[in-house]
Amino acid sequence: FEFDEFRPLVMEVADVEQAPSPKRERAPVFMTFVVVGLLCLVFFGISQKKEEEDSDIAPTVEDKYVKKSGSKDNPLVWFTIRIGKKTFPKRLVFELFADVVPVTAENFRALCVGQNKSADGKRLTYRGSKFHEIIPGMMVRGGDIVSGNGQGGCSIYGPTFDNENFQLSHRQKYMLSMANVHGPDTISSQFFITTAPAPWLDGKHVVIGKVKEGHEIVDAIEAEGSSQGDASTEVTIVESGEIVTEEAARAQNNNPFTGNAIGRGIGYVADALRRAKAATVAARSPNGSRGGAGHGGEGAQNKKVCW
Repeated sequence: FEFDEFRPLVMEVADVEQAPSPKRERAPVFMTFVVVGLLCLVFFGISQKKEEEDSDIAPTVEDKYVKKSGSKDNPLVWFTIRIGKKTFPKRLVFELFADVVPVTAENFRALCVGQNKSADGKRLTYRGSKFHEIIPGMMVRGGDIVSGNGQGGCSIYGPTFDNENFQLSHRQKYMLSMANVHGPDTISSQFFITTAPAPWLDGKHVVIGKVKEGHEIVDAIEAEGSSQGDASTEVTIVESGEIVTEEAARAQNNNPFTGNAIGRGIGYVADALRRAKAATVAARSPNGSRGGAGHGGEGAQNKKVCW
C-alpha cells in the first residue's frame, strides 16, 4: 500500500497528540503555589529560629520529660535553672493544682510554655526571667517578666487578675504560690516557692502547686539569698515548658517535620491561627475575655499593655 494514502490520517493524529491539555496547563500553576507555600514556611521557620538564637535563652538541657500513662491529670511544668554560670542538668518540676485553682494554674502553665502574647505583641514567658528576691528560711521569688525587679509582671488574662480562692495552704515547704505584688487581686506572672512553712501567707496569696522534683535546686537557689532578699549570684530561668504525656511525645517523635525549618514554619502558622481563634472567641464572649468579671475586672483589662 502507499503511505501517502494514510499521511492525512497520521498528521491528524499527530495534531491531536500535540494539542495542549488543560490539565498540563494547570500543573505548572499548581506547582508554583506549592513551591511558594514551602518557601514561606521555610522563611517563617528560619525567622523563628533566628528569634530564638538572638534571645538570651540557653538550650534545653534534657531532651524529653514525659508523664507516665495513667498519671494524674494535673499539669506538670518545669524550669531549667542557671545559677551564675552553672546550669543544672536536672529540671525543677512543679505539679499545678488545676483541680483546685484551674484559672490560676492555667496562667502559670501557659507562661511556662510561652504560647501567649501580650496586647502589644510581646511573648509572655518565664524563659530568660530572674529570681529577683531570695530570703533564706522563707521563700524564693521570681516571675517578673516585664521589669525583672519585682515591680512588674503580666498574666495571660491581662496585666493582673483576681485571686481565685484560698483553699490551699502555705503550711509546707516547697509550695508554689502566686504573688499579689500590688495588693489584693493583683496576680500577674510573679510567683514564689516557700522554703519553710509560712501559714501567715494563707488568705493573702493563692497556692497553685508544689515542687515535684528538684528540691535540691530550690535549696541551691535559697543559698544565694540574704535577709534583705538580694541574690549574691544571678539566678535565671533559662528554659521552661510543660511535661507532655507519653502519647504526645510519641506523636511528636513520629512527626517528620519536627525540628526543621518547615516544621517551625507550620508551628508559626498554627500558632497564629490559634491566636486568631482565641481573639474571635473572646470578642464574641459577653465578658470579652477570661480576664473578665471574677478574674481581673472588666474584659477590657486584657487589652491593656503590660510593658
